[in-house]
Amino acid sequence: MTETKVITLNSNEQTIKDWEISKFWAQKKLNELEIFEKENKNDIKSLSKQFGLVSNNMSLMVLENVEDYVRYDIAPPAELRTQFNEIVKKQQSCKR
Repeated sequence: MTETKVITLNSNEQTIKDWEISKFWAQKKLNELEIFEKENKNDIKSLSKQFGLVSNNMSLMVLENVEDYVRYDIAPPAELRTQFNEIVKKQQSCKR
């Protein structure tokens, strides 16, 4: 027996402000990887770093300024990206 139901959603009532699906996915994936933590250590580290998640293999760092992001090679939030890129570019040109 098959039953069909029509459900109407109002997208204006269903939205969640400032909700990033990618970060939600990353947290779920991280939880899955941590089931076999030792075997997935590198994947856990990479995912944690990419999405700014805390896991058993990664610690939480408090970064006070853009120089801290540069020092620890951590992608900064959007509002610091331009300044971060300028510092990295300047450092690279000094190494040449």
